Amino acid sequence: MTSSQKPGEKKSRQLRKWIHDFIDDREEVPICHWQTSGRSLIDDENFAQEIHAHLQSLKPSEVRAEAIVRFLDTPEMLARLKRKKTISVETAQCWMKKMGYRWMYDPKGQYVDNHERDDVVAYRQNVFLPVMEGLQSRQTKWNSKDGTREDPPPGTHRVIVWYHNESTFYAHDRRTRRWVHRQEKAKPYAKGEGYSLMIADF
Repeated sequence: MTSSQKPGEKKSRQLRKWIHDFIDDREEVPICHWQTSGRSLIDDENFAQEIHAHLQSLKPSEVRAEAIVRFLDTPEMLARLKRKKTISVETAQCWMKKMGYRWMYDPKGQYVDNHERDDVVAYRQNVFLPVMEGLQSRQTKWNSKDGTREDPPPGTHRVIVWYHNESTFYAHDRRTRRWVHRQEKAKPYAKGEGYSLMIADF
């Protein structure tokens, strides 16, 4: 708003309206239309795509407004943009919102524990499941409809299978907040390292 109309009552009313609009919605930043210079750099689709490509090349935890500030703070970029200094962090944050980034909790998918590894699948299909199937004739069965009980034949060494479920909570599994693009999907990830607490129920 450095290059604007001459001061006057009309301009004062417009400024007051912009202030109230910004208080009501912090993402609705007014753009000066008096000259083409009032147009934001991030409105250039090619430039915005270049910024987005740079952010995508970083680790998720490194995607932040400061990364854009550093990306533009090079002699080559400053000369290209015809600027003497890089943008502020606040401007970079506005740019990220325009590009579809939001400050939110890290989206997480299910844990990955290598259950579908070739050797794990082979053991499950060829060893574990056949053994469990062979033990069924030696286990007590319960009818889910009427609750009747069916015991193994007399003289059979009965087998009781103890099933259990467990949950493991790791020290580094806390959810963190970061800049997340609207097209980013939750990804499976490995369980964290560090201290853990396992809770099992039989």
